[in-house]
Amino acid sequence: MIKALNRIDRGLMLVASVTLIVMMLITAVSVLGRYFFLMPIPDDVTANELLLVVVAFLPLGLVQARREHIMVNVFTEWMSRRAKATLDTFGLFVGAAIFSFVAWASVESFLRAAESGAYIEGLLNLPESPARLALAVGIGIFTLRLIVNCLRNLVGLAADRPELLGPDVEVPWDASFEHSAPEREGAEGGGRAGSRRER
Repeated sequence: MIKALNRIDRGLMLVASVTLIVMMLITAVSVLGRYFFLMPIPDDVTANELLLVVVAFLPLGLVQARREHIMVNVFTEWMSRRAKATLDTFGLFVGAAIFSFVAWASVESFLRAAESGAYIEGLLNLPESPARLALAVGIGIFTLRLIVNCLRNLVGLAADRPELLGPDVEVPWDASFEHSAPEREGAEGGGRAGSRRER
């Protein structure tokens, strides 16, 4: 299940990346058209506002899988690894409970917009339903990832398996609970010093 969820997250990140490129192209072409031909793209600002929803919400699941959301650890640095993991599990549970309601509300909002044909008034009368769908999908996948992380943490704590307490996907650095950043830097520095001595 986690592998399938990882593939979905990567696909959503790809969609968000392509959407960001489209937003930049809309802005660039609209500015050039306005200054050189007095013909900007109609409803360019509105279109970018709707596309921004895709860029902002679709990658949430992947960011959570990598445990890269902003975390304030000023008051938890002194805790043991197990205590940090327990606190993290509680936070995941609360987050999953709250965002379950947000996901449900997002789905209802999309269904209402799709049924009523809601749109933003303008030259193009851009529909709202695609952006609301992106919001519902992004929040839904994010909620599912919170639930998966919470269950993984519970298993890791119960079975004393630290490897389950880290990210669900590979990241370009060690993001586990076992080593703090200063400890990693010290270990890397020691390794470099050792290699110099060997030479």
